[in-house]
Amino acid sequence: MDEFSAWLQHNIAMMVAIQSAVIGVVMVILSGAAAEPPHSWREWVKVLSVGILVSVIIGWIAHENINNEMIRSAIIGACAVVSRDILAASQSVGKKLAADPAGTLREWAGFLKGGK
Repeated sequence: MDEFSAWLQHNIAMMVAIQSAVIGVVMVILSGAAAEPPHSWREWVKVLSVGILVSVIIGWIAHENINNEMIRSAIIGACAVVSRDILAASQSVGKKLAADPAGTLREWAGFLKGGK
């Protein structure tokens, strides 16, 4: 176990990824049990995968920018809870971009300029 601990201390990015993934799994399972649990194994795998992916990415970003471990963990957990919504938004944007790329970009540009 000492070799693994030494390796983990040397590879900080992997340590952050593992910590973030654990937080993500716990939060996704707890939020799924509290809200609307997935109905099939395929859905559980998808929800867990997205939760882990979002948690790890946010964990890496937070590790570089936030020094307080409690705040960093809270942010990772919150993002894991809303990872289903992040997946749905990403899928919606992807479908919209695939259907009309130029129109979607014009719509975003208008939105950024203050339009509706």
